[in-house]
Amino acid sequence: MSRLSDVCDACEGFNVILDVGTDHAYVPIELLRRNPQLKVIASDNKQGPLAHAKRHLEAAGLKDHVELRLGEGLAVLTEPVDVIIMAGMGGSTIAQMVKAKTNLEAKRLICHPTQAPDAVRRLTKTLDYRVVDEIFGVDAGVPYTIIILEPGNASYSEKELLYGPVLLKKRPEGYLDVLKKEAAFLDGLITQIPEGDKKNVILDKYALLKEVIDERS
Repeated sequence: MSRLSDVCDACEGFNVILDVGTDHAYVPIELLRRNPQLKVIASDNKQGPLAHAKRHLEAAGLKDHVELRLGEGLAVLTEPVDVIIMAGMGGSTIAQMVKAKTNLEAKRLICHPTQAPDAVRRLTKTLDYRVVDEIFGVDAGVPYTIIILEPGNASYSEKELLYGPVLLKKRPEGYLDVLKKEAAFLDGLITQIPEGDKKNVILDKYALLKEVIDERS
């Protein structure tokens, strides 16, 4: 499976798309190869990545089809868009960007956190967005999770926030293996941490994780 393909698949049916932290513009290029009629905005907070993106777009013959913007997070957004893609950054960074944007009007948020996916899911506790789908895959040996949010309300348990309300139902191939590795890591960590609040947090997370794993064992 491919993260790039999964992200682009999640944009199907929408017309105006913002790719935050576009880096080499791989996502905009693939989107426009699929549908040249899309309006695509690509942003980054540094000139270097934007220069890389421009070169890649020129090489693909798409320089005039993507609007490049320099800026932090969703501050580059001055008009409503259908989809906001935030891929390849930490979950906490994604959450901070979304919280910093007032009057967010996007129809869909496609989030690919490299770590702390629960930070993305916890946005549903303070914003009017809910998890409508989650995708798990392995790309070049590296597991990844994509979380898709849309406007709406939902309430999730701590177990669902940590491990995904949709993924817990889907149980995609390979997902349980990742959870077992995390459980083994936490088990080792518990023996090294002295008694206290920090250890209690890890113990609680370990208990939830074991519960998830044992449901399928």
